[in-house]
Amino acid sequence: MKFGSYLRFIPALGIRISPPAAVLALVSISPVHAAMCHVYSVVIQGTTNVGDGTSILASQAFSVNQFAIWRDAGVTSHPVEFVLTPLQDLNASAQPGQIELMTNSAFARNAGIASARFDLASVTITDVITFQLDSGISFQLPSPNVFIAPGIGGAPGGLGGLEFLTGAGGQLGQIIGSASVLSVSYFVPRTGGGNFHTPDGNWATISGQLDLVGTALDNASFQGQYQGTFNGNYAGSTECN
Repeated sequence: MKFGSYLRFIPALGIRISPPAAVLALVSISPVHAAMCHVYSVVIQGTTNVGDGTSILASQAFSVNQFAIWRDAGVTSHPVEFVLTPLQDLNASAQPGQIELMTNSAFARNAGIASARFDLASVTITDVITFQLDSGISFQLPSPNVFIAPGIGGAPGGLGGLEFLTGAGGQLGQIIGSASVLSVSYFVPRTGGGNFHTPDGNWATISGQLDLVGTALDNASFQGQYQGTFNGNYAGSTECN
């Protein structure tokens, strides 16, 4: 698998771009090759609900633009890894439907959690790539996974202990800032999962779906549900550790 002669580098984005035909399907990667993270610009559409265990307190349909990334080798024990990440720091600007989701903590914004390389889900490959969250590891703090739901009275605003300002996650060229947001609620996904695949068969496009249930960061009595689908186009590839 040789990308060298096909790649051009865009400094402003910090990613290497190659023609879609050069993006290979899921295959075994020889140890002599660095793992590649393949980046897609996607639109996620769906609905997120907030409840107290007995009734729905708020519900909102959403459509958000994000990045989806799959790593063509596992970090710890998975065959591949998957990441959904927003275009900006969720502490600085957040809206319902945005999500930070990864199958391994190596992509976390917190340096300590990233270096631990925790498997956060199980990953299997059949006709599609499927992942199911590990509810136990989701209580490891600060949690690398979070989704945004409508704001409700008494639910926490801001990411607090997630420590989004540590600068980890830079391998994907993200720039983050500092602010707090009180008009939305933040939930850590505890159960559920999703899947993704390539509709065209050569990874020029990506599609998938998500169905997650989580609890509020500082108040477990608030529960959030996140259901959505995503679709998008290949944007580039970068070597990733």
